[in-house]
Amino acid sequence: MSDQSTIPGAMVIPLGAGPGELRVEIHDAPVRPAEIDRAVDAAWARLHGANPRFFDGCILSVERVTACAAGGDTIVCVRDRFRYLAAQPEVATGVQLLGVNGVILGRDRRGGEHVLLGRRGYETRVYDGMWELAPGGGVDAPPEGVTHLALADIRRAMMKEVREELGLEVDASGAVPVAVTRDTLGASDIVSLRVELPREIDPRWTLCQSSGACDWEYIDAAWLSRADAAQFDRTHAHAIIPPTRAMLKWLGWT
Repeated sequence: MSDQSTIPGAMVIPLGAGPGELRVEIHDAPVRPAEIDRAVDAAWARLHGANPRFFDGCILSVERVTACAAGGDTIVCVRDRFRYLAAQPEVATGVQLLGVNGVILGRDRRGGEHVLLGRRGYETRVYDGMWELAPGGGVDAPPEGVTHLALADIRRAMMKEVREELGLEVDASGAVPVAVTRDTLGASDIVSLRVELPREIDPRWTLCQSSGACDWEYIDAAWLSRADAAQFDRTHAHAIIPPTRAMLKWLGWT
């Protein structure tokens, strides 16, 4: 694996404490100046009016990532709301969404390794119509009073995304956190969980078209072979989100 990414807009932060040692600390929501709140409210009214699918739910915003430390990998977050994320870059709120995505790997009948990609819908907040490691999404904020999340919670968040967005049931109970990808354009820090499927895959099976399971967040999904990854990146770099390009490079696929 490469030490770092050279993809503009994305930086890979390796995690190395080992399975079970990833911890997310959660602190109270920040107090912002009234003028910021007013600017966000005005921006939100326009954004939600243009895309009613946007939902102003509770999110986690990353304050810092401490990786490979003696006490384990730690992500420190504060509670926030989606509108403060969506208002950027028009309003500088400093929100950095805590996200999760799968590096879901499968092998075909000849043993060739593939990774699952999804093509984002056209009503998503950023990167509409582009390919990414699938599934991907934000980590929901837990109920008030919960002050930390463990690796098991992050795994459950990823399995929820697989089920809801792709209609697949994936056992991620042994998923390994490999890295956090910092996305400056999308304003998110994405925890990547590596999952190796035990069953053989058929890479010709187009998930969304065959199962009819993809929702508005994904309009297509496909298996990308390791053998084809470098060519796919060279040919379609403009259609792949920077965090995914960075992760594929860091993993040695491109």
